[in-house]
Amino acid sequence: MNIAKIFGKQIRRYRKALNLSQEELAERCRLHSTYIGQLERGEKNASLESIQKLSQGLNIPIAKLFECFSIDTNEPTPATKIYYTVLNMENDTQKHILNIINEISEINKR
Repeated sequence: MNIAKIFGKQIRRYRKALNLSQEELAERCRLHSTYIGQLERGEKNASLESIQKLSQGLNIPIAKLFECFSIDTNEPTPATKIYYTVLNMENDTQKHILNIINEISEINKR
């Protein structure tokens, strides 16, 4: 598989983890939805500027878009799914979830 297709799968993976359509991601990134589709299918190579816009639109560090070259997976990890689910919640809810995670972590240490 070529590098553009691998990178495109990574974009799709993060977009789907956020439950965004290509159109919604394009709006967030200020890119055209057709371009997002072309990137996801590996038909276009992303410019550095587009990569920056994608990372901002997906609310992830740029480096996350390149993890696909060291990890061979097409499905978001449970941690990634949790991250994106919590990311879209209110701060108070995020604090409650963090408290729950901390309690579970303490239980696991025993």
